[in-house]
Amino acid sequence: MNIQSIGFLIFLFIIFSAKAADAPSPTPIPSENTSLESTEDKDCQRGSGPEMAGCLLKQFESVEKELNGLISEMKATLVDAKAELAAQKAWKLYREKECRSQQSVTGFGAAMQYYSCSKRFTQNRIEELRTYHYCDENGCPARR
Repeated sequence: MNIQSIGFLIFLFIIFSAKAADAPSPTPIPSENTSLESTEDKDCQRGSGPEMAGCLLKQFESVEKELNGLISEMKATLVDAKAELAAQKAWKLYREKECRSQQSVTGFGAAMQYYSCSKRFTQNRIEELRTYHYCDENGCPARR
């Protein structure tokens, strides 16, 4: 390797290091697949890194809001919601740690991975809680 090649590599390192430092806190990727999975995620693959990360953040915030609405409904209708609230708190911690652990890149790519993973986990959690909350068989939670 000649001196120009080394200089160019140092230049690239500096450029990418600066971009990573400006990025939002790192964010994880979908667990089984590092590509963005849903059609909505694919819609977020257009634009600059910050635009794509912002798009996925908005999608995540939307499903998080839906989850919080379902939790509020459960608190209002279940006879004993304390156990469910404790489980939800533990689940959110799990989601955070799992999605952060799946990060494989830095910069805006990491943010995109994190928001995509968090959105996917949250969508799955909404389905789990709906199944549990709207259960009408023996062994279902007692309602007010």
